Amino acid sequence: MAGDEAGPELPVELADALRRAPGAREQWSQQSDELRQTYIQWVAGGHGRPVRRRRARRTAEYAARGVLIRSVQPARERSVSREIGAAVLWWMIATLAVGAVELLLAKLLSDRFTWVDLRHLAWTSAFTAVGAAAPVLWRHRRAPVDSPG
Repeated sequence: MAGDEAGPELPVELADALRRAPGAREQWSQQSDELRQTYIQWVAGGHGRPVRRRRARRTAEYAARGVLIRSVQPARERSVSREIGAAVLWWMIATLAVGAVELLLAKLLSDRFTWVDLRHLAWTSAFTAVGAAAPVLWRHRRAPVDSPG
């Protein structure tokens, strides 16, 4: 571990990457101790030297571009699969409710109603739910995660 003059100790890989990237060390020293600790834990938590080096290069690149604070993802209280499941369920219910109202209005306004309409509604609801939930819940799997608390 190499020491940083203004805060927590840096992993060797991160110290090396910050030294190599132009402007990265200056941006790094301007960040809060909490933010730097988040990145230090993320880099040090990599299993194997190649992973730590890759994370260190990415951190140095973020620092050089001045986007360290915007690159940290908030911690999740529950797993990603549970969040996606909850969002998909919510969107399915909402879409089915809107579709049911549309079908009822179509039935009231005209005497046509077939089971094909219901099947179309189910498929539309499913695709709408998945399409609406995925972009909201997606986060880059390699981004550092801010610790809860």
